[in-house]
Amino acid sequence: MLGGFFLGIVENLGIWKIQAGWKDTIAFAVLIIFLLFRPGGIFNVKAEPERV
Repeated sequence: MLGGFFLGIVENLGIWKIQAGWKDTIAFAVLIIFLLFRPGGIFNVKAEPERV
């Protein structure tokens, strides 16, 4: 949920400076950059292995 909120804000702030046709490009660029630098997610919480 937080990621979607962040992406929406970045897209809408981005079209103030760039043409609206580039909105999808901005979204994909942000997602790719985010995955390169934070592959574990926003909070980077590691799940504990399930005990049997």
